[in-house]
Amino acid sequence: MTNENVIKKFIQNENATSSAGAVKSLDSYLYSYSLKIAKNLGDTIVVYPASAKYSIYYSNTTSKHVALMLNVLRDLDLTFYTVSTEKELEEITRHPTL
Repeated sequence: MTNENVIKKFIQNENATSSAGAVKSLDSYLYSYSLKIAKNLGDTIVVYPASAKYSIYYSNTTSKHVALMLNVLRDLDLTFYTVSTEKELEEITRHPTL
């Protein structure tokens, strides 16, 4: 399965793994290798992009996975948020309509 197809399964809240095993959707999380890069809240997606502001850096490959995720969400015209800290994620989880 391609990385893009795994992301689409993730959006549908289904578990899936890419052929190479690099991208995985499991229990409402999207992983790049073992790193969580997104969470499916049911009616919206929360993406954890890299952020120099918070000293969060990803490998080139994981950065490409995040970029692919964002592109798929935009192409499908879906609601999503990006967060850089656990506190931001908690706020979105408590108030998903923000």
